[in-house]
Amino acid sequence: GDVKESVPKIHHRAVQQQQCLLRDALDLHLASGKIRLSACPPEEKDCAHRCRSYCSFQSDCRVYFAVDRDCFTSSYPSVMPLLTRIPGSVGGFIPPEKLPKGANHGGG
Repeated sequence: GDVKESVPKIHHRAVQQQQCLLRDALDLHLASGKIRLSACPPEEKDCAHRCRSYCSFQSDCRVYFAVDRDCFTSSYPSVMPLLTRIPGSVGGFIPPEKLPKGANHGGG
């Protein structure tokens, strides 16, 4: 049964390689400013909720994703497939009509 034993190894290697590519792509988007990264405060229990709120108050934010204590936001819906592949990520789209009208005015 050599074949059966090698399949999980190949799969594991593929997953590792995919995560490396994922990290590279993420780094690239962060460097270019396509994806913004902020951190949830330590006392925040629900980072995904916090991340969503944070995104919905930014006039140009369309996509939010929380991974552990990290909050990724972007105004480019095209980064969605990348963010959904991150293990443990929770997030989604912010529909344009949900955005507050005066998001870029006033204190905050």
